[in-house]
Amino acid sequence: MTVALFDIDGTIITKITRNPTSKQLAFTRAIEVSYGIADLNYMDYPIFGLTDPGILVLLLKHHGLDDTVIAAKEPAFARNLVDIHRSMARDREPQYGPLPGAADLLRVLRETGVWLGLATGNYEALARFKLEQAGLERFFEFGGYGEDGSDRAAIVAAAMERSGVRDLKSFVLVGDTPHDVTAGRRNGIRVKAVATGRFTVSDLVSVTGSATDVFSDLSDYQSVAQCLADGIRRKTASLRRMPGK
Repeated sequence: MTVALFDIDGTIITKITRNPTSKQLAFTRAIEVSYGIADLNYMDYPIFGLTDPGILVLLLKHHGLDDTVIAAKEPAFARNLVDIHRSMARDREPQYGPLPGAADLLRVLRETGVWLGLATGNYEALARFKLEQAGLERFFEFGGYGEDGSDRAAIVAAAMERSGVRDLKSFVLVGDTPHDVTAGRRNGIRVKAVATGRFTVSDLVSVTGSATDVFSDLSDYQSVAQCLADGIRRKTASLRRMPGK
């Protein structure tokens, strides 16, 4: 079984509204409700590539809260965030759409027998909302989410565990930030980066160490799909052919 794990924001979907999203507004309000800190806009901080709980920790530590206080109220914050987001999202303009080639890439991968999972720092309900708006929710049955921890490597590990696949050589992770690359490698799996978010091809090549591990975008989805699927299969086959394996 070949398993491809995908990040969401900047990898397969993008914000399509110029206005603040319901998640951005809800994050600020949920912090106020849960921690009593008002008007804290997470877009004022270096949050790109961080998980939802990681963003929460960053913001609240900046305001002097310690780990114990943050952790104690985080479950309530997550519930408040989802509830407030759902309320704010009603009757709003569409907020998210697929990046060029993303839907076709996922379709081709699934048709060729690749199992698709998520490795996203979003809390699951928010991830599913974004994917539904982008028309991509149907491709994913399992994943790792913000509920699994502030550390992105833990989220990747949770997604791998839920897949039921135990062979590390069967996995590839696709993301758009250096955090994704690091998280995949910490779990011992292959990583492909795509420069469709905040980081350039050059930025990502410097992290992966190889231009062949970075796509400029997903528009040539057939080539990307072949690279993702065949790369795993070739590596697994070569290991099986090695003497003593």
